[in-house]
Amino acid sequence: MVTESIFRLIVVPVDSSPNSMRAAEVALNMCKEFGSQLVVVSVVDTGVIFDLSHRIEGGRKVMQAEQELARDAEHTLEMVEEMAEGYDISIEKVKRKGHPHLEIVTLANELKASLIIMGKGGRRGGSRLALGNITERVIEDADCSVMLVT
Repeated sequence: MVTESIFRLIVVPVDSSPNSMRAAEVALNMCKEFGSQLVVVSVVDTGVIFDLSHRIEGGRKVMQAEQELARDAEHTLEMVEEMAEGYDISIEKVKRKGHPHLEIVTLANELKASLIIMGKGGRRGGSRLALGNITERVIEDADCSVMLVT
């Protein structure tokens, strides 16, 4: 008799911060152990783009910054994909644009994820808050369990 894993599908948001890379590693280990699917998401934060557009004049610089954030998101996803090769696991990569906590929770809900594994604080959270604003909002709004990695 085959039983389905309690962690059927895991979502791990990444932003290239050390905590999010550790969360990806934990997620890869859990997927290997439980036979779970792994979806890795990186979100281009429109809040950062909005803030920048109010600080500098000139659409070209804002557009360049947005392109840089998109390249960074893609690079981060590729880094996790390379990590997954070492575990002999295939992942689904998702790049979104918007408010990170909303995009993470929306994706997890769309996929009916069993678990979100994320770093305690990302690039914006770090030492500013104990958990980080994005992490706190995901915990509050997620319909599935959330595991924090430090």
